[in-house]
Amino acid sequence: MKTLYLHIGTHKTGTSAIQQFCTLNNEKMEQHGFSYPDFGFRYLKRNAQRNGLWLTTYYWDENNVRHPEVEDERFLEGLRIVNEKFKTCDTVILSDEAIWRNFYITKFMRFHQLMEDARKNGYEVKVVIYLRRQDSFVESWWNQIIKGSQKETITFQDFLKDAYYLDYYGILSAYADEVGEENLIVRRFRDAVKGPGIVADFMNIVGLEITDEYEAETDEVNTGLYGNLVEIKRIINQSEGLIYMDNPLIRYGLGLSAGASKAAYPCSEFSEEERTEFMKQFEEDNQKIVDRFIKDDQPLFPLDYSGPPKRQNDNPEFLKDVIRGTTGITVLLYRELLKTNAELLESNRTIKELEKELRRHQKAMDRMQTKLESHDRRLEHLRHPLKTITNKITGNE
Repeated sequence: MKTLYLHIGTHKTGTSAIQQFCTLNNEKMEQHGFSYPDFGFRYLKRNAQRNGLWLTTYYWDENNVRHPEVEDERFLEGLRIVNEKFKTCDTVILSDEAIWRNFYITKFMRFHQLMEDARKNGYEVKVVIYLRRQDSFVESWWNQIIKGSQKETITFQDFLKDAYYLDYYGILSAYADEVGEENLIVRRFRDAVKGPGIVADFMNIVGLEITDEYEAETDEVNTGLYGNLVEIKRIINQSEGLIYMDNPLIRYGLGLSAGASKAAYPCSEFSEEERTEFMKQFEEDNQKIVDRFIKDDQPLFPLDYSGPPKRQNDNPEFLKDVIRGTTGITVLLYRELLKTNAELLESNRTIKELEKELRRHQKAMDRMQTKLESHDRRLEHLRHPLKTITNKITGNE
């Protein structure tokens, strides 16, 4: 049966690696009946490899004006393209890590429309979701929000106060009611990473065997900052005048010292007591997820809540990380300047070569012009043969 695999997330569970692999290998995948379509839709500040963005993402123009009519048009066009792909492929894959909460919270009616389209056109919908333990997930997502923005300054403790997106069981139940429990595929992110790897695990779900013909994904995609560096980035975000284009330089510059920072000061945003208390609120629902969706009689997540100590702002490595981070940004900026300078030098060489070539052509044109003028004089002379003969007879040459 024709099957639409909807990879809905969650955030920070290797989604970028899956999307990169599918984007790089779509042409080869389609030869085997699997399609990861590029719909041609683009969204500001969103990775184009997230080919399922059109299902739930708002469309904002460059003036920060939202256009719901564009969202509606793209949704209908997206469904048309999906059905077009089913003419040549048995399996279509859509992926976007924001779907899992956006469908549930803001656009669940769209999910109803998708399911109606599936029933109407005779394809099946299977939903794939990877889950990360709530404490690890929320810490990693906060890290991503601080890293990915040039303006976000929320503290970790304030971020925890609005944790509606951690209702895993409620969200999974809503999807199960729509697609059926048998079509809701729930995976532990930790098991996938420790096992075959997130990409291989996902491809095994959809039924595609990864062979040497496929281009391997990058080892690390969308890596995070760590510990003090996240706090340094949060402080930098308080600076006035930063624009979106500044952010890559800052985040990647800080990231150059992420390994050294982690080795020097292993830490967490939770203390062990805070982590244990935080996880208590999810224990009952986590067991429900196992009983209803996974059914392997194993805890959904490890119950050992020990870990590195809570990060303190006055830790002895903070100043060192400021120096490491500043050095990283400076080095990256210097590299970019060298690259730009090399490009300018190459451009100047090209311009000089073009100027030299232009002068050569100009000389050739001048020579041609001289010849043409000579020919014109000869032609003018030949236009009056009688006059020429008369001149010769009369001696008036």
